[in-house]
Amino acid sequence: PRIAEEMISSGNIYAAGGFQNSWGSRFVAKFDGSSWTELGGLNGLAANNNITSICCDSAGNVYAAGGFTNNSGKVYVAKYDGNTWSELGGLNEFSSNSLISSLSIDGAGNIYAAGAFQNSFGNQYVAKFDGIAWTELGGLNALAANGNILSLCSDVQGNIYAAGGFSNSIGKQYVAKFDGNTWFELGVQNSSTFSGYIYTICRDAAGDIYAAGSFYLANGPTRQVAKFTTLTPCSASFSLYSDSTLQSVWNLVNQCMGSDSLSADSLSYVWSWGDSLNSTSTGAYPSFTYSTPGNYVICVTITDTITGCTSTYCDSSTYISRSASQMITVNVIPSNSPLITGVSSSSPSGRNEVGLFYPNPTQDKLFYKNLPKDATITIYNMMGESCLTQRTIGSSGEFTGASLSKGIYFIKVTDANGKTEVSKVVKE
Repeated sequence: PRIAEEMISSGNIYAAGGFQNSWGSRFVAKFDGSSWTELGGLNGLAANNNITSICCDSAGNVYAAGGFTNNSGKVYVAKYDGNTWSELGGLNEFSSNSLISSLSIDGAGNIYAAGAFQNSFGNQYVAKFDGIAWTELGGLNALAANGNILSLCSDVQGNIYAAGGFSNSIGKQYVAKFDGNTWFELGVQNSSTFSGYIYTICRDAAGDIYAAGSFYLANGPTRQVAKFTTLTPCSASFSLYSDSTLQSVWNLVNQCMGSDSLSADSLSYVWSWGDSLNSTSTGAYPSFTYSTPGNYVICVTITDTITGCTSTYCDSSTYISRSASQMITVNVIPSNSPLITGVSSSSPSGRNEVGLFYPNPTQDKLFYKNLPKDATITIYNMMGESCLTQRTIGSSGEFTGASLSKGIYFIKVTDANGKTEVSKVVKE
């Protein structure tokens, strides 16, 4: 008979299936690294039919289900809490007389069960236990599976996947996904090429889904393991170049990408600067100062906290130099910074085609001259965030920078015709 197996972080291995103890009952066997024992003691579970699925939660509880029934003849999910076996949800709460083929658990500790049992519409469904009660996942007949559900799995985002003998409207078996609101066919509706039962599904750390069974893909000659790539891999990358106006500054453009658009803000960073002290920084946009020129191996390692994807990128091709009297500072900036979005940068004096800002650097007040009348002046920080905005009245005037903290800023001038120019200034 088929054997279900499971392992938890403690290293214990659990196995179950059609094998029996001396009482003629099926049981869950535990291997602790040295020997096999019956979980819960001799005949603690006393399952009267095969066990087809087991799973464990983070607290070490073990769950088992299959064809075995309680005293009322109802199949149920059994829970072992470290001391005794009990019926999950209470006596007869599951209320089914058909096989449970698969169990799964999500990160929140919810338990899911599926198999041959049906709802009032005569369709198979996924049952969810939230710690209080059993319900049909998605609502009554939301999945409306027209065949047995043989396998379940979940991902780190809490999505639930189901597969088995049920098929779509063109008669193809498929993997169904529940995203917290609705059930749908993984991929595009009716895009499945499965021609046969899907016996098992699972996911990897990157979020890809794998399926195997008796199916042939696209009428191929052999059975295969199918893979569905749900996310693009995360990618660590940056570019480094010297600042055109400040000899003591280099700009490092953060080009790191998460596994999808939703996870870009969930990246964690470790920057390694390659100096003799093995200095590191965290965060998306740190700064670091070198005391001596040289070739440094700068590396960044990102971790996508949603998908678990990690990526590392290093660059040692650039000689980071400095003038005789200044140390060199590397500022990590976003890819949408005004410095690299196509607007022009100015000379150290702050001069560009449409005017002049002075003094530069400034400690308080900033003056301008030779600007168009009725133009808009906007100051941006290194992150591309707007800090101050002012309209010109005449071609000369004053722009106060007293409220700005020390750092590098970009001043964008937009005239009445929409033409823009950018100057760079430093607040000391």
